[in-house]
Amino acid sequence: RLLAFMRQEKEDELVFEDHPLPIDQSTNVPSIVNIQSPPAKDTQSCINSPHQQINTSRQTRSMSRATKEHIPNLPCTPVVPSLGLPIVTHGKLDLPNEPLYDDKNQYVQKSRQPHQKKIVFLLSSLNVQEKADYGALIQDLGGEYCESDHFTSKCTHLVVGRSSRTEKYLAACASGKWVLGRTYMEACRAKNEFVEENEYEWGVQSSGKATPLDDAPKKWREKIERKKKGRPDQDISNIGAFEGWKVMLCVEQAKQNGLRRLLEAGGATVVPSTQLVSAITSNYLTHAFLNPSCIPKGPLLSVELLVQHNVHCMRPDYIAEYLQKETPPTSEQFILPEALKLMHQHTGN
Repeated sequence: RLLAFMRQEKEDELVFEDHPLPIDQSTNVPSIVNIQSPPAKDTQSCINSPHQQINTSRQTRSMSRATKEHIPNLPCTPVVPSLGLPIVTHGKLDLPNEPLYDDKNQYVQKSRQPHQKKIVFLLSSLNVQEKADYGALIQDLGGEYCESDHFTSKCTHLVVGRSSRTEKYLAACASGKWVLGRTYMEACRAKNEFVEENEYEWGVQSSGKATPLDDAPKKWREKIERKKKGRPDQDISNIGAFEGWKVMLCVEQAKQNGLRRLLEAGGATVVPSTQLVSAITSNYLTHAFLNPSCIPKGPLLSVELLVQHNVHCMRPDYIAEYLQKETPPTSEQFILPEALKLMHQHTGN
């Protein structure tokens, strides 16, 4: 078998040598176009004859070697780049669900949904169990529960059990936040989503009684919203119930921080103690909330100096009255007696 195989291989090489490559007269380069192909053999016989398969492969390799030896300078065939699309090996193609073109083959500009601000809740005047229950519900629905004893400016909603003169309730009124009752949280639980607030806003529906303090949240929210809509191109961060107030606080230390947060929530500016003298003398200060036991003494900072520069010197309880009254209360009811006496003296002179 081995001798027969070698003999057949030698015959294949001799057959090829008997048929040299023709020379192209124009280029003087061997041409492979006019090579006479051997007669086609029966395909079935080739498959059935392993020896013929070996001979054919050997003949092909011999022609390849001879071609390389005789045609060393032929140009290489350029490789055609692939035009196929890349294969996605992971994930899914992010294809649009909506058509990009209309019936007239015009591009359809997809409208963007407005960014919705995250809902942040504060709870007040509720027992411990209610706070834990509603706090978990708020988080389950995708909101943020701010578990704080004080008012925070980032809150958007306040849920209360009753109306009161607490810091959270008054600051929510002064800043125009949503003040809601327990019924709002139960409606959200039933729908398994945050529902529209208007039906559950604190007031007569929630408290069962109509008092100025109960009506304050809706009154100030609507008033502040109207102000913001009327100033589309202006800074609306300081719009609130106390907008334009430049305040001096001189009260007990325990009430100082709470009153400052309340005033700032309503848009007021609380002047630091180190800048009070310059604020007074430059007529920048508009209000001074003073406790009789904390009235400053001395020529540089006194009630007389405040009165001379037309600063309203009032008791701190004026702030809550101002929020809950339909019309601002008269200043004389809350002006300090010492300041009122000085005002009459100046008027008489």
